[in-house]
Amino acid sequence: MPSHSPGRPFAPLAEHLTSLRRGARLTQRDLAAAASVSRSAVQLAESGTSAPGEAVLDAYLTTCRASEADRATAHLLRRHGRTVQRRRLPGLGAPALALIETRADLSAALAAAYERAGAPPLRTISRLAPGLPPVPPTSAWRMAGRRGLPPTSAQLATFLTACRVGPAEQDLYQEAYRRVTADRRVRQIPSPGNYQPEPPRNPALPPPEEHDQDERRGAVVPSGTRPPEAVPDITFVAFHARNHQQFLRYAQVHMGETDAEAVVDDVFTCLLGIWPEALAQPSPQAIAWELLRRRIHHHRIRQAASPGLVDTAEFGALRHQSRAKLAEAESKLGLYTAILGLPDRQYDVVLLTYLLGLSRSKVAELMGVSEGTVRSHVSTARRLLASKLRWDLVL
Repeated sequence: MPSHSPGRPFAPLAEHLTSLRRGARLTQRDLAAAASVSRSAVQLAESGTSAPGEAVLDAYLTTCRASEADRATAHLLRRHGRTVQRRRLPGLGAPALALIETRADLSAALAAAYERAGAPPLRTISRLAPGLPPVPPTSAWRMAGRRGLPPTSAQLATFLTACRVGPAEQDLYQEAYRRVTADRRVRQIPSPGNYQPEPPRNPALPPPEEHDQDERRGAVVPSGTRPPEAVPDITFVAFHARNHQQFLRYAQVHMGETDAEAVVDDVFTCLLGIWPEALAQPSPQAIAWELLRRRIHHHRIRQAASPGLVDTAEFGALRHQSRAKLAEAESKLGLYTAILGLPDRQYDVVLLTYLLGLSRSKVAELMGVSEGTVRSHVSTARRLLASKLRWDLVL
């Protein structure tokens, strides 16, 4: 989970919003006036102590001209802050979906999904899943509070959609629902001829209903004390393996090796905390890339370092690996200084393509955008650099 200062469960969201406002070159007063919200609402949103309302957050993002990835990241961090603020998720002890065996297991899993979604108001559950069968507030209350299961699989789908659970994961919930509800057999009334009394129970043992067999450990544990599931999400493990090295190289261009490792680790820790919600978004990769950029930006602000490329060993090695023509252009025309002045997206594309030597397809994969978008950023970057350098950079 991302680190939080005491009493600041929304600190990552506050950092993200502050970075967007500064990127838009707005003061808090200017933003409040342009967004038609009070200045205190802006200050509260940037305090990290409480969540801004949905309307305030949307007005804030619109005024800062936030990209779709920035918007998705802001809403994810808001929901995650709500989860941290409520402090209920760790105590649920929900098992992995494939290991659900009882109705109590599934109830815990549904309550966990609700908490990970930031505990949206129960009266809005049906509105958050338009086109699906409505869920009565009492049914939503039972599912969110681990008090019971939905009466139908259709209501389960509505609840999960409102909690931003993706289709693939919903299939696992539905399979578990069929499994545990099919186990409710009708109790047979014994006939007088074949009635057999139950064997006497050892009074030293608690009643059977207070136990829950945990086959993962081969032991009987009291209900409600099942430890949190420790099995890592295989999709996150694969995502980490695919991106860690390139994220680290990108960070090392901006800071020292030790700081870069700490920042990248923080990015993946934060992403792990919001991974189920990130998977429900159109591009988890774009969200991860934005988190990386924001973490680097805030780290350099805290270190009182100027933004952009720095004189690190990684950067020096990359410069020496550059082609002779570009190295000559740097000595004569100040190429790297011009790159620093590019807008964020064009800056990233040039850095990844020119300095790190990645192909356009790899750059698109890393940033979570299409190759067409990368080509567009390259074209814009070349035009902007040509206007400053009077020389066309070949990317």
